[in-house]
Amino acid sequence: MSYIDQTLGRNERVLYRARIHRLFYIRIWVLFIIMTAAACWLAYAYPGQISVLSSIILFAVSVIFCLNLIVPLWTLEIALTNLRVVRKQGFLTRRTHDLAVSAIEEVNLRQSLLGRILNYGTIIVRGIGDAEDLVLARVSEPLSFRKEIASAMQSSGAVAPKSPANRLP
Repeated sequence: MSYIDQTLGRNERVLYRARIHRLFYIRIWVLFIIMTAAACWLAYAYPGQISVLSSIILFAVSVIFCLNLIVPLWTLEIALTNLRVVRKQGFLTRRTHDLAVSAIEEVNLRQSLLGRILNYGTIIVRGIGDAEDLVLARVSEPLSFRKEIASAMQSSGAVAPKSPANRLP
């Protein structure tokens, strides 16, 4: 059971679950394949004990490096409930950030050209007052998520988020 499902209140329900875009997983797997191929090439091109040991070390380093990159993505949970926006990350340790839907002042979206083409981006949810911004990076289908946040805000009686199109850069 996910962290978000475990922490739902009595009258709280999940409206939308965001996920990290596939591109960021694929980049890590491609890097792992390249590093593994380099380790295999090293053992094949330079036969001997030193090169085999070097290959094993290079492979171990690639496993550790790629796990260090992918585990944070595997453990990331982002969801919108009827009461809050939740971001949880971590496996052994946990970092969470919740922002009440009624306390959201604006929702901004940042997308690069590649992000627009592949449909991913960064959503920045600003809270009222001194609330820390909730930054949700590399989210797949960010416009849908932003639309769901706006709907949740309207349902809760909060003001709809300001549109980025109406703001000056």
